[in-house]
Amino acid sequence: MKNNNSIQQELNDLGINIHQRSMPNMQVPEGYFETLSDSLLNQIKQEEFLDSLPKEMPYQTPVGFFKDFASTLNSTIHQQDFLENLPK
Repeated sequence: MKNNNSIQQELNDLGINIHQRSMPNMQVPEGYFETLSDSLLNQIKQEEFLDSLPKEMPYQTPVGFFKDFASTLNSTIHQQDFLENLPK
């Protein structure tokens, strides 16, 4: 984590004292990103992964939900009480 002295000074000027912690030294294994996609695809192709997926969709949406979604959302946003309750 890079220490930005101007931010730290501004916090000090405001009387805010935040204890600084150093970030742990972490490294990604060599070649990790080059082999990640192949590794994921191999895991997905395993039978136990495929068997763990639900056979039917676990959730349902009401009939016509997406047909009217945009207009319902727009009308909700344009209601006066909604607009008045937005953070300033």
